[in-house]
Amino acid sequence: MQSRKDQGGISFSLRARVSRFPSVFHIVVAISELICLNDFVRIGFLFEDHGGMKGKKEREKEEKALVLVSGGIDSAVLVSELSAQFDQVIPFYVRNGFAWEKIELHWLRRYLKKIASKAIAPLHVVDLPLRDVYPDHWSLTGKKIPDFESEDAAVYLPGRNIILLSKAAVYAALQGIAFIASGILKGNPFPDSTP
Repeated sequence: MQSRKDQGGISFSLRARVSRFPSVFHIVVAISELICLNDFVRIGFLFEDHGGMKGKKEREKEEKALVLVSGGIDSAVLVSELSAQFDQVIPFYVRNGFAWEKIELHWLRRYLKKIASKAIAPLHVVDLPLRDVYPDHWSLTGKKIPDFESEDAAVYLPGRNIILLSKAAVYAALQGIAFIASGILKGNPFPDSTP
């Protein structure tokens, strides 16, 4: 894993290259100290900034990119940037049952409609409910939601990025997509979001 100098306050793409093996797939996710093994895909990460991403002619030919999206500024910019670098960008939203998802999806759809491009595929929404893992958590119940003044620990969702990436990695492997990207804000303090 490498980290490059950030430009403009955002570390843009958490790049995931998916490698296939003849008999088995493996997920090897290395985000900071988190390592997870599974039987589907091998993912290696390279944190890059906007200035470090290679253009279409500078990288090996890849036709499709799967982009984890939320409607936030990080993933919104990433979809737009990658649409100039790939033949097809698939915005991929993982619905977990969080209280904010309805409004998040509303604004994400509006944004994708505004930046319409031949390279941007329709939004792909998949479900991965977390009620069995976070049964009484504020993120699902909408009760006792931390406010702006809350400590970082109050808004931490354990395993959030590995959960998102696991569903995306399986989908990418089944669709033959060799590139997964997720925008991560530079200031994100959580261990599964840092280089």
